[in-house]
Amino acid sequence: MFTGIITDVGRVRALEERAGDLRLLIDVARLPRERLRLGDSISVQGVCLTVRACDADGFAADVSRETLA
Repeated sequence: MFTGIITDVGRVRALEERAGDLRLLIDVARLPRERLRLGDSISVQGVCLTVRACDADGFAADVSRETLA
C-alpha cells in the first residue's frame, strides 16, 4: 500500500525489451539501497513495481504489456 511518503526521484537508466514486456533499470540517489530487497514494491509514477534486482545505483523492475497498455 502506498503510504504517500516520497523518498526519492529516480531516473530511468535503461529499458530492456523482453518479449513485449520491459525491464526498467532505475537509478535512485536518496532511496536507501541497503534496505531494498527482491520482491519489494515501489511506486513509480503511481504504478507499484516489484524489485527484481538491485545494484549500487538503483533497482530493476519488470513492466508487463498489460501495464504498458
